[in-house]
Amino acid sequence: MQEEQYVIFRFNAEHYGVDILSVQEIIRPPKITKLPNTPPHVLGVINLRGNIIPIVDLKIRFNFEDFQNNKDERIIVLRIDDKLMGIQVDEVQEVLRLKTDQIEQAADICTTIDREFIAGIAKLDDRLIILLSLKGSL
Repeated sequence: MQEEQYVIFRFNAEHYGVDILSVQEIIRPPKITKLPNTPPHVLGVINLRGNIIPIVDLKIRFNFEDFQNNKDERIIVLRIDDKLMGIQVDEVQEVLRLKTDQIEQAADICTTIDREFIAGIAKLDDRLIILLSLKGSL
């Protein structure tokens, strides 16, 4: 059975994952420079070793409640379509190997997240993990 690896992170009390092959690195949030006339979910940009990287707050993009920032907050730097972008998350938890039979397609699930961003839902013994597909426009 085929396996894939995902970086698992948390927003509030829910668990999400992104394909590890798209993860460039995970960093503590540096100072973010705000940009004028950007959508509310674009927090701004950072300079990471000479690369200017836009930072997106998925909680705002997906219309989730925002809780207080905490010391475990991280930015996951992703390479998507040969471009770098960062997503701010509450906490990075683990790298998880999932077999294809543990992942259910999300075609029929009602959610506040646009279906285009959901790759599937992983079913584990004690939890569900929403697997995100962040290709395309955020």
